[in-house]
Amino acid sequence: MAGHPSSGAPPAGNAPPGAPGYGAAPGGYAPPPGAPASGYAPPPAAPPSGYTPPPVAPTGYAPPQSGYAPPPAGYAPAPAPPGQYAPPPTAAFGAMQIGGAPPNSAAPAGNQPSTGGTKVHLKVSCKGLVDRDPTSKSDPQLFIYVQHVAKQSKVRPMQRTESASSLLGDGSIDLRMTGFVPQVVGGWTLVGQSRPIKDDLDPVFPEDFAVDFHFEDVQNVIFVVVDVDHPGHAMAHQDYLGHTGASLAQLVATGSKGFTAPLIGDSKLLPDGVPKFERPPRGRRNQVSSSTITVSATAESDMRRKAFISLSVQKLEAKDANGKSDPYVVISRLERDAYNIERPVVVFKSPVIYKTTRPVWLRLKVPTKHLSIDGTGNDQLRVAIWDADLHSDDDLIGSFDTTLNQLVAAGSSRQHPPFPLINPKKAGRMFYKNSGQLTVDACTIEDEPTFLDFVAAGANISLSVAIDLTASNQPQRNPSSLHYMPQLVSGLQATQSHYPVLNEYQRALIGIGQVVQEYDNDKSVPVFGFGFAMNGARCPCSFFGNAVGVDGILKQYYDILMNPAVELYGPTDFAPVLREATQNLQKHLQAEPGRLVYHVLLIVTDGQITDMDATLSALASAASLPLSIIVVGVGAADFGMMRTLDGDGDGETGWRKRLAKPGGPPIRDIVQFVSMREVGGDPFALARETLREVPEQFLHYVQEKGIKLHK
Repeated sequence: MAGHPSSGAPPAGNAPPGAPGYGAAPGGYAPPPGAPASGYAPPPAAPPSGYTPPPVAPTGYAPPQSGYAPPPAGYAPAPAPPGQYAPPPTAAFGAMQIGGAPPNSAAPAGNQPSTGGTKVHLKVSCKGLVDRDPTSKSDPQLFIYVQHVAKQSKVRPMQRTESASSLLGDGSIDLRMTGFVPQVVGGWTLVGQSRPIKDDLDPVFPEDFAVDFHFEDVQNVIFVVVDVDHPGHAMAHQDYLGHTGASLAQLVATGSKGFTAPLIGDSKLLPDGVPKFERPPRGRRNQVSSSTITVSATAESDMRRKAFISLSVQKLEAKDANGKSDPYVVISRLERDAYNIERPVVVFKSPVIYKTTRPVWLRLKVPTKHLSIDGTGNDQLRVAIWDADLHSDDDLIGSFDTTLNQLVAAGSSRQHPPFPLINPKKAGRMFYKNSGQLTVDACTIEDEPTFLDFVAAGANISLSVAIDLTASNQPQRNPSSLHYMPQLVSGLQATQSHYPVLNEYQRALIGIGQVVQEYDNDKSVPVFGFGFAMNGARCPCSFFGNAVGVDGILKQYYDILMNPAVELYGPTDFAPVLREATQNLQKHLQAEPGRLVYHVLLIVTDGQITDMDATLSALASAASLPLSIIVVGVGAADFGMMRTLDGDGDGETGWRKRLAKPGGPPIRDIVQFVSMREVGGDPFALARETLREVPEQFLHYVQEKGIKLHK
C-alpha cells in the first residue's frame, strides 16, 4: 500500500501516497482542513555534471485491486461502436519513460479497480461483564490482537505424529507437507487497546480500531477484555474477564448488524502468542459468565474517491499507412527530483481504440489520490495521446499539461475550448499547429463502493473445486504419484482429519479453500473430477457432490481416490470442466435471483490442456458470469499453455481481444494461473498469489453489469 509522504518530500518511486479526501468547491477542489500547501520545493542543489535522470519506471507501485464504478443515471454500458470506447477496459499496464519512449509496464491501465489502502474500522461494546471487584464494579479495558496467517507462514521439519485438525481454525495452524511443514503458531500482534472505563459492566469502547484488510490472507482477530486493577501495567497483570475470536472476513460480512458472540471465560483457552495471565482472577471467581461482545466493522479505502473522465479527440494525426491511428491515453503526474528535473510518473493508461482519428473514451476511472497528492487538485498533470504499434515502439501523437481542477472545470462547461495536442518534436515547425484537439466531455468526482462494501451488504463469495484425475498423475497408491496419500495404503479414515503428509493437491485445496470459505455463508463446495474413467467408461468431467468447508473438501478428495470404480485416465480437457461448473453456477443463481453471488472455481491440474480452442471459447462465455477461475499447476510439468489462459499481460493481442465481439468491450479477465512449485509448495503463499485479484475481478463484474450497492 502506498505510504504518506512527509511535508516537503517527494513520494518514492510511483507509489502514490495517501491523500486526504477532496471537498467539492465551485470550479474545482478545496483542500480539506490541515491539507499541506500545493507544490513541492526541491532542495537548492544543481545536478552534477553529466547527470542522467534515472528511468521513471516506478518502484513500489501497488497495482489497482479494489473499487467500483457505479454507472451514472441513464448510463448503460452497451457495446461501443467502432472508434469509441466504453468501460470496463482491461488493457495491460504501461509506464512512460523520459525522452519520448513509449509506455511499458508500470501504470494502472484502463478502468481497473484499485486496492489502495483498504482498512476495516472496528467499534466494540460488551454486555454483562463479570464483576471482579468486591466493593465496586469491574473497570474494563479492551485489547485487540490480529494474526495474519500468510505472513506467519514458515518452514520447519515435518512432525509426522502431528494431527491436521489444528490446521483448520483453532488459531494454531499446523500444516504438514512431504518432508516440511509451513507452520503458523502464534504470530499474534497487538493492534489496539482502549482506555479503561470506570465501573461499567456494559461498556461501549469509544475508540475506533483500524485493521489493514487483505482478501488473500486469513486474518484472525482476538478480543480480550480485562478488569484493570493495576493501571499502567501490562494486560497479563490485570484480571481476565473474557475473550472471543473471529476472522476479519466474518466481522465484515455481518455489516451494520454487527458480530455478537459470548466471551469465553477461561483464559487458558487463549491461543499461543497472546500474553497469558499471571494469576487467577480475584473477587467473584465462581460467577458464571453470560458476557457478550459486539463488534461492528466498516470498510474505509483511501482509493474510494475516483475521477471519471470522458474524452474525445477531433482531427487526430494519422500515424498508420491506412490513414488512421490506434490511440490510447496516458496520464502522468509531473514531479521534480532532488535536482529539480521534471519527471513524469505515469498513473493511468487507457485501452487502445483501433483504426480511428476521432476516438472517444467514456468514463475513464482514475483514483483522485493518483492525480493530486496534496489534496488540492493543483498537481501538474500531463495528458498524452499515443499510437500503439505491434511491431515497433509506440509513437507519441501529442500532449498537453493541466491539473485535476482544470479537467473538472473543462468537463463542466460546454464553452471550454478543446486542448491542443502538441508533439514536442514538431513544435516550432512552420505551419505546424497541433496533432489534434482533445475535448473533456465530462470530469466528475465520485465515491464508489469497495469490495468490502458489497460483502458487508450481503454479497456471497462461494467456491467450487475441480481435481485432475488423469493418468499422468500416476496411480494414487504409488508413492511417486502426485495423488499419493499414506492413508490410501494404510486405510486410515479421512474422517479423522489425520493427514501425516499433504500432497500438492491437498495443499492447493487448503490454501484457496481456507480463504474463500470465510466469505461463504453455508460453506458448501461443489467438487468435480475430470479426465478419469468410471467403471471403464471415459468420463471427461463429473460432479461428485457438495462438501462442507475445507475438511469436507479433503474428505471428498480422499473418497474419490479410494473409490475402486475411479480410474486415472485422460486427456486433460478443461472445456467440460468449465461447462459443468458454469451450469452449476447458473442453477445457483436462478435459486437466489435477488442476491449478489460471486463464485471462485479452483482447478488443480498436473498437465497441459489438450483442448485449448474449446477451453478459450468456454472461458469467453464464462466471462459474462460472476466467476473467477484459479488454475493451480502441480508437479514438474511445462505449464506454458496454462499461462496463455491467464489474462495478465496479454494486452490488446491476447485471446480475450481475439474472441471479443466486434465493437464490444474486451472479454473480462477472470483467470489466474500459478504453479504450486513457484510458491515453494506453501498454501498460504499460493493464496496470496492467486486470490489477490479476486476483489478486482468481482468489481469489474458488478461494473460491467451496472449492479448498484444496496445496503
